[in-house]
Amino acid sequence: MLLSLLLAEVRWQADVRGAPSALAENAILHLQQLGRMASNVHEVRVLVAACNCWGQASGAVSALAIAAVQECSAWSRGKRAAWGPLGTPYLIHALTACLPLCIEDQASLQVADALMEKLVVGAAELHHGQLTDLMELLAMVTRPQDDGASVVSRAPVDQGMRQWHTAKSDEQPPSVKNVMLLRSEFYKRARDLPLVLLPRPLAALAQLLPDQGDFLFVLRRCTSRVELELTAALRQNTSNPELAAECLQLLGGDELGELLHVCAACNYKDGPFLEACRDWVLVPDFDLLGHIRRNVSIVHLLHAFAVLEATNMDLARTLVAAALIRMEDFGFFEILGFLDAASLLQSQADRGGTGFLPAYGVGEQALSRAVARASSLAATSPVVEAQSCAQLLRSMKLPATALAGPVFDRAAEVVVS
Repeated sequence: MLLSLLLAEVRWQADVRGAPSALAENAILHLQQLGRMASNVHEVRVLVAACNCWGQASGAVSALAIAAVQECSAWSRGKRAAWGPLGTPYLIHALTACLPLCIEDQASLQVADALMEKLVVGAAELHHGQLTDLMELLAMVTRPQDDGASVVSRAPVDQGMRQWHTAKSDEQPPSVKNVMLLRSEFYKRARDLPLVLLPRPLAALAQLLPDQGDFLFVLRRCTSRVELELTAALRQNTSNPELAAECLQLLGGDELGELLHVCAACNYKDGPFLEACRDWVLVPDFDLLGHIRRNVSIVHLLHAFAVLEATNMDLARTLVAAALIRMEDFGFFEILGFLDAASLLQSQADRGGTGFLPAYGVGEQALSRAVARASSLAATSPVVEAQSCAQLLRSMKLPATALAGPVFDRAAEVVVS
């Protein structure tokens, strides 16, 4: 009865993602009081569908996620013989929907970690979306700071991934084998995949491979393709509406922002690649920035180009103008990224001389508006975030019109533990 009600609510909200209704919340609370939430395939699928629908919008959903992960584990290990076989695609889908909601639950992480080896073995049979989901799942259950060791079965620090490169295959810990198998599978596919599908798996690999050398040769293969295909596309008549639409499908602004964010994280400075990316942003015919879906992508672009020291006057003006259009919708994370980019560009402008970049790195008006937005958000932001922002602002040159008082006031508050 409770699960039927939950399924009806999921179907009702399928097209409008958000928090579960009061009725669904009440059903979830009652389900938590049961010894076992799901006793057949249909009921497990309802739990997964609820997690997929409501995600992080409700803390109560995490209880459903924990139950779904445990049931999928038992199903996968043959302990639910009457349910029939559990297909790899559905198992990946279920873990992708549920695991982020119970990432703090050690038992769920142990279950997911135990499933990784089975899933990775069949990676060659997965379509690209499933392979990407699997790479992201592996990143969730692997601690990069532990050199590739899983969160539940870590090798000592001095026996991390770097040492295991020269070990025989049968001597490598399972977590390292899994990472290397996925890296090899993605590397084989990277030559033929559409460009828009490259950033997500690259971001997952960047987390999984603590040795930068292991990651850079994969990244280099991808960025070489991006450079060649963008350059070829820019040689066409992009003022043609049909060709302009094709260019947006080739690599949109959100995907370019993700890709450059990965490059910035490992300080990957490939001149021809960055030049092609800069030209792609600046081409006027298909309004790349105007078609961006997520505000954070604008910040990713501005910040990544700044980190990689690939910003010139035209690019800075173009990206800042796009950011100003959306700035009133920026959250504290986006504003902090914008201000950090401005700080980097100020330093570069000091080295490059007058006229190299806009005043104050991003222009006086833009910096003043960014500080004003930070001030308007400060009162409701965590004190530690306000302290980070205040520290950044103190290191910058600010125009007289930049009123940062509320940020400094919030940063001065005592954190109550």
